Amino acid sequence: KHRTTIRPKRGLFFAPSSPRRASRSEVLRDLRLFSKLEQFSKRPQRRPNLRRRRIFPRMDCRSAAHALTQIATLLELHGEDRFTVRAMQLGARAAAAEGERPLDALLSAQGFGTTPLAPAALAVLRDLAETNGSALLERLQEETPEGLLEMLRVPGLGPARIRRIHDGLHVETLQELEQSARDGRLASLPKFGDKTAEKILKGIADLRATGAYVLWQHGRAE
Repeated sequence: KHRTTIRPKRGLFFAPSSPRRASRSEVLRDLRLFSKLEQFSKRPQRRPNLRRRRIFPRMDCRSAAHALTQIATLLELHGEDRFTVRAMQLGARAAAAEGERPLDALLSAQGFGTTPLAPAALAVLRDLAETNGSALLERLQEETPEGLLEMLRVPGLGPARIRRIHDGLHVETLQELEQSARDGRLASLPKFGDKTAEKILKGIADLRATGAYVLWQHGRAE
């Protein structure tokens, strides 16, 4: 029997006829597009920046020296060994010599000159560069009574004397310090005397009269 074949009609909803032969311009366009895609695939892909974005200003060496000086003062006030206190003081001196240079760049280049810094001081400097703060300094400030920090503002009253006063008389505020100087208890302490008590009273009076803020880490002359 004769087999008939039904061919689909041409039109919008019918299968098209045999594919049309591409023109020369279309072939060249496709070749250019393929070449661009091939070049793009060969480019080195940029790696995403996974480092934490800095959300605080960069710590400079002068501010780092200020923080190390505070740490050294508080460590001495808490009775820490003199080697650790000295290490913080040397680190503060080395950082202060660099002025306002960025601390993180200096640590990366190991640019503190020939001064060897103790591991404890370097740990504080790295903490300052990475977090713009010091966990050690915050802990020391939290553990120190507020009254002892106020005593550091009195001219001529350093951390060593404040510790001896605190251990000997259990004084923790400026008011208690003034009272102990007036009633003679302060003068009775070893390595103290009437003249020292009078100087401390004068320092407290000057501090209250002027109202000037004295940087407590600078009141170290004894």
